[in-house]
Amino acid sequence: MPYFNRIFAARFLKTLLIVCCIGLLIAAIWFLGPFFGFGDSRPLQSVESRVVFILLAVLCLVIFWLRWPLFIAITATLCVMVWVFGPFLLAGENHPLAPVSVRLAIIAIFLAGALLYGLWLLLLALKDNPALLDKFARRKAPAAESDTSEISAVIASAIDYVNKSCSNLSFFQRVILARKPLDLLPWYMVLGTQGAGKTSAILGAGQNFPMPEQLNQVGKPAQQTRNCECWFTNDAVYVDTSGKYVSEPEANINEWHAILKALKKYRPVKAINGAVVTFTAADVLERSQAELFELAASLRARVDELRQTLGVRFPVYVMVTKLDQLPGFAEYFRILTEQEREQVWGVTFPYGDARTASVGELNDQIKEEFSLLEDRIERDMIVRLQEEYDNRDRKKMYALPQDFLLLSERVAEVVHNIFFASRYDETQSYTLLRGIYFSSSHQPVGLSLLNNQSIMHKWSNYVEGKTPTAVASLTAQPEESNFLINNVSYGRQYFLKQLFSEVIVKDLGLARYNLANESKYRLQRFLGHTFSVLLAFILLNGFWNSYQYNNDYLDAVDTKVITLGSEVKRFVDTTADNLLPRLLTLSQYLPEYRSLDVFNPPLNWRYGLYTGDEVARASDSLYQFFLQRLLLPQIEHQVALALQETIDNGNSEQIYRQLKIYLQVYGQGEFDKQYMIDSITHLWEITNKLQPYEERRIFISHLNNLFDSPEWRRFGQEPDEGLVKYARAMLEREDLASRLYERIKDSVAQDVPADLTLSAMAKSRGGELFSPLDENGTTVIPGLFTHAGYYEVFKKKMGPNLIPLVREDAWVLGKTEADNAVAPVMQVKMTNSGALVNPVQQKILTLYLNEYTRHWQDFLGNIRIKMHALSLDYGHAGMTADIYMLRQLSASDSPLVNFITRAVSETTLISKENKTLLDNVSNKGQILNAAAKVNLAYAAMEKKLLHERVDKHFAPLREFVTGARESAGEASPVGGGAELSKLMGALSEQYTLFVIYNDALKNGNAIALSDSVRQLSAESQTWPDPLPNLIAPLLEGVWHRASEEAVVRSNQDIEENIGRVCHATLQGRYPFANSQRDVKLADFERFFATGGLVDEYFKTNLANIVDTSSRPWRYKGDVADSASTLDMFERAAEIRNAFFQDEGGRRLSLTFDVSVPYLEPAITQLNMNFDGKQVNYAHWPVSPVSVIWPTSHMTSRVTLNATPRVASGGSSLMFTGPWSLFRWIDSASDIVATHSGEMQLVFDLDSRRANIEVTGLTYKDRPVMELLKNFRCPSDY
Repeated sequence: MPYFNRIFAARFLKTLLIVCCIGLLIAAIWFLGPFFGFGDSRPLQSVESRVVFILLAVLCLVIFWLRWPLFIAITATLCVMVWVFGPFLLAGENHPLAPVSVRLAIIAIFLAGALLYGLWLLLLALKDNPALLDKFARRKAPAAESDTSEISAVIASAIDYVNKSCSNLSFFQRVILARKPLDLLPWYMVLGTQGAGKTSAILGAGQNFPMPEQLNQVGKPAQQTRNCECWFTNDAVYVDTSGKYVSEPEANINEWHAILKALKKYRPVKAINGAVVTFTAADVLERSQAELFELAASLRARVDELRQTLGVRFPVYVMVTKLDQLPGFAEYFRILTEQEREQVWGVTFPYGDARTASVGELNDQIKEEFSLLEDRIERDMIVRLQEEYDNRDRKKMYALPQDFLLLSERVAEVVHNIFFASRYDETQSYTLLRGIYFSSSHQPVGLSLLNNQSIMHKWSNYVEGKTPTAVASLTAQPEESNFLINNVSYGRQYFLKQLFSEVIVKDLGLARYNLANESKYRLQRFLGHTFSVLLAFILLNGFWNSYQYNNDYLDAVDTKVITLGSEVKRFVDTTADNLLPRLLTLSQYLPEYRSLDVFNPPLNWRYGLYTGDEVARASDSLYQFFLQRLLLPQIEHQVALALQETIDNGNSEQIYRQLKIYLQVYGQGEFDKQYMIDSITHLWEITNKLQPYEERRIFISHLNNLFDSPEWRRFGQEPDEGLVKYARAMLEREDLASRLYERIKDSVAQDVPADLTLSAMAKSRGGELFSPLDENGTTVIPGLFTHAGYYEVFKKKMGPNLIPLVREDAWVLGKTEADNAVAPVMQVKMTNSGALVNPVQQKILTLYLNEYTRHWQDFLGNIRIKMHALSLDYGHAGMTADIYMLRQLSASDSPLVNFITRAVSETTLISKENKTLLDNVSNKGQILNAAAKVNLAYAAMEKKLLHERVDKHFAPLREFVTGARESAGEASPVGGGAELSKLMGALSEQYTLFVIYNDALKNGNAIALSDSVRQLSAESQTWPDPLPNLIAPLLEGVWHRASEEAVVRSNQDIEENIGRVCHATLQGRYPFANSQRDVKLADFERFFATGGLVDEYFKTNLANIVDTSSRPWRYKGDVADSASTLDMFERAAEIRNAFFQDEGGRRLSLTFDVSVPYLEPAITQLNMNFDGKQVNYAHWPVSPVSVIWPTSHMTSRVTLNATPRVASGGSSLMFTGPWSLFRWIDSASDIVATHSGEMQLVFDLDSRRANIEVTGLTYKDRPVMELLKNFRCPSDY
């Protein structure tokens, strides 16, 4: 608790609170900063902004601590706020401070303002104190350096000597306890005038000196101290300083400061526990008044320097030594026993803050205390005079009270001047003076102080002509023959022992620590203790958490082990292979636990308690056991089955691969880990054994872990030699070249160029214009079977890979001497023509070239034009898309030309350079060695095979493109070959024709399509692949879509012209619809008459493209959905033929006959009137009456009157209007067709029936009214 009381003392508490507040502010900035903001803005969300504000808080703390000007903190705060909050300030709709340059400019203005303000403050300071810049502007003469290392060494050695006692303390005392051995032993500074007997007082104080060299000096005359010396006693350490620091301070000030610095350095908290200020009685009595003030000033300065430099408040003991110099002292006190001489003779004052130090009070108190000492001497003087028999001794003792009174007055004056309170420092609130004591360490004979104020000495001085300024003079006395007294002069010490042991040493607790350093050390200790507590808490918490985590982890592992044990039992009982993946997974992931990284666990899992490593090792051992004991037998069994199946199927290629993997799995042959993993994984896939593993990568990881173990064959079985021999026998039935060819393709698979696609061959948009006919067919060319694939891969690597593959083939086939197996590959034979060839390489190259040709033939035969390739670009596949396609194909960078040119290039393997090289070699007749002859023979053989196997097959295409059939020719650019030029010209011509045709359609003009389209399409069938499959479908499709576009344009024009008129004049009117509104005859004739609107449009626009001989009418050619558009014209033609029977067919005219085949007897007469044409009937013989309708009357009228036999009123019908005839027909109750196909109208006239036969109002056995009713305007179809 005392430590906490000191930490939270009033002076230190303010600083502690400020530091705590800054710490809380930093914590708030870091943790609460991201949530601070205005609106949606969060200025402190980023780490950088919070770090900037934390640095600002630390800077403010430094400014407060170092007492720097406040404007520095204000400027720093403004700069930080502009930088952090500036981008979020909104002015209108803009953020003016968002740019970095703007914020830097504002910060620069603030800094410039702060700099100017600082310069102004400096000028004001220089005005008051011009010497401020002296240390910068003037060079000072280097001060003479004094050697203070000896002084520092004395203090340092003393500290080291004291610290040796630390080894006797326990670890707890040395580390945990706040106080160190250095602080347990008090230190006292002893200073005074020269010859004041400081060392003698220390040695004569009766202290125990543990150092032998110091103990040896006790009882002997003390040597003069050079600068300082440390005296070690069991109770304290005394720093004995030289008297020159008081008597001659100016000359030795550096050494004095060195002593203080050394003490502060090595004892920063409590440098000293007290100071002993010494001066002799002669120093007081023998000096004048001015010299006394000088002595007091020097001592006061030394005491103030001690207090200010060391920062310690300590008691000061004033000791007046050499009291034996007073006459009669030795005689007066020699009767004291040893115990009495050890007593304290002096004055002790109260010490502490309660002790005030006013000027008058201190002086009065000193004199009052001294008067008691004077009374004591005066009171015992009579007794002592009576006790002494020697008159000389009595004479000396008699003057002692007066001399001591004089001494006490002078001592009181000196002490008062040293310790009076000052209004300008801390002495006004407390006093350092602890006491004033008188002592004598030894009594030398021959020196005595004579009181110059006594009457006898005044007369003596007057007679001798002396004018002493001091109150006493130290004079030499004649030696006496009292040898007994002389011998004990160094054996008697007066008033020293208890002064040191009972007063000074026991006051060690009166000194106050250096509060600044003590606060710092207390804070350090507090932080250290806090850190230790936190560290202990963290460690304990870590141990506890680690224990909990590892305990839970082991519990989870136990659960997994139990589960694994049940799965193992189940596997053993059922021996089901599909259970193995679960066993492997459980054993492999046995150490896994939630998100724990088993091999790199977090810190809270460790603390020496982590068990994951042991679990992982045990789990890995179990996992490897399962892999080797359970999975490997499955692999061996499955590869054996696969080898047997391939043998049964007789596929030599598969036999080779399965035999190779079989031998590798059984530990024979060369170990190829990746090949084994790929082969086994593929085998598991095709046998549906991967499903229990859920994912392919899981099974691959198991295989990797199996084969990574050096002992993966520990539980492996022996191979089936019979099966291996049989497989090898089947492989040997096939020649070596066929086997090697497949191996070569596999070996170069990683180096082949990218597959050649349609887009790559046609460039640009070729991939959008061409497509394969069959997606299952050849859609790309493998990179190996391209020009680059041959020359850059197959040709270059066939030779180097051949020997390793032969060696592999040797160990697969069980040939022990691999070198002999290479011999067939290296053998060169002479053919019938005398050429040197290698039959194995020749066969391999032949197999490759045959497959090369097959790929390209399939590819070129599978390419088709994409008829609706651009439908997505234009929204429909009309003429625009076709024209665009023709333009692309006929352009200078035509995808078609690029495609077939690239095809020629890829299928021409004999280049011009190769031929020239061979010609040059043969023509020059060079002298070739054997190797050169072999190379030349191989080149000749290669050229022959390339020509026969590849170039010859694609010669027609090459001739079409380049104009040269020989493969040595180069592929010409666009237009290089005659046929290609013709094709491009024809496509360009068709492009122009279709552009003109499309423009005509847009302008409403219909022109006939040229037959050149179909001629070119037919001609393309004679061209080499892939042209017939590209050109003919393209042209046929363009021709059909052009025809369809013409129909579409025609339909649109019909709807816009004829349709509009039809809707306005005919639709919804009678006789086309059952309506009260009639179609005007003029509109009818203008629409349907010969030369009318419909007839004229048809003759002008459609007559030459419509086939009217077919039923229904159709457009010439194969144009879909044309009948619905032409139906209107066909019906209009029927109406024209039926209704316009006059010459010229321009006016409506119908001729028909009317007769009455039946009239009910109740009707006597039936009268009909058709526009003035009377038809009467009265039961006489039936006679048809011919009628022409309409007539020239302005108003058309049809009437029907029936005269009944009984005069009960007749029945009559009357219809008027341009279509009155058809309304009369429609009024019949029934219409019956006769045997001849004519109409017979049945009228019900007031329940009396009359049948009227109308002949001539039919067209192709259909009533003409039906033609009208079935007619529709164009947009109605």
